[in-house]
Amino acid sequence: MTSYARDTSAVAVYLYEETKVYYDALGIGGLKTNRHYAVKIKILKSEGVSLADVEIPYSSEYERISSLEVSSYNRVDGKIVETKMKNKDVVTEKVTEDVLLRKFSIPNVREGSVIEYKYTVASSFPVIIHPIRVQHEYPVVYSFSEVAIPDILQFNVNTQGAYTLAGERSTSSALGLQNNVYTFIGEDIPALKPEPFVWCMDDFETKVSFELRSADIPGVPIYNFTNTWEKVDETLNGAGFDDHLRMRNPLRTEVDRLTAEYPDERDSNPQYPPCSNEAVVNRLWP
Repeated sequence: MTSYARDTSAVAVYLYEETKVYYDALGIGGLKTNRHYAVKIKILKSEGVSLADVEIPYSSEYERISSLEVSSYNRVDGKIVETKMKNKDVVTEKVTEDVLLRKFSIPNVREGSVIEYKYTVASSFPVIIHPIRVQHEYPVVYSFSEVAIPDILQFNVNTQGAYTLAGERSTSSALGLQNNVYTFIGEDIPALKPEPFVWCMDDFETKVSFELRSADIPGVPIYNFTNTWEKVDETLNGAGFDDHLRMRNPLRTEVDRLTAEYPDERDSNPQYPPCSNEAVVNRLWP
């Protein structure tokens, strides 16, 4: 494969991308999420070699990365040769107090190489599921995503973007809980290319996002994290959001005093008859 038929200008193509999110037990009665990610990319042109430099952001407070496996594949003398990355080539960079970057460069990558890496991110903060991006700067041949959520946690699941994903919802059992399982499949997803006057391409990419709606934990009252528009109205009305619109004239006492002290001569002079809105309209449009 030296080019991608659907986009011959592509310098690289995602052959396969997989994201799986599932919950696991944490301590006694606790939950954690495991996010498994795997990708296989074909480098079609030398400009695509930059994809061998990988950065994985994660939280220093509640996330841990494990099971990192990285390889490149090249054809040498008619045979496929695998080059594995060594653990010593992985670097962790501190971006902020809360954000770290796991960085590595995949070895022996050139035009024609296939690169592959996979890892798992474990999170002790189970109420957050990061969005799943299925569209990138380069085309994607096949994308598979699966998210299994215990029914004690209810999420709003939203898709966005111009590309329509094939979605399915099913159920399963794990940890003694019923799970809602969401599956999304994308095929031949075009590259998301920069356009003039569009500063945030992330707003237009095809992705799946998850918003916690409610939690129904045994022994604890159901708590709703999202509201209806009627509830939003009630909250705003009770929060003094529009107090400045309801404010009366703070100078009304002074206005009354000045009006009494300096009456308008037009109020009593027949030369200046009262001017109503109707009179103004009649003058403008007789």
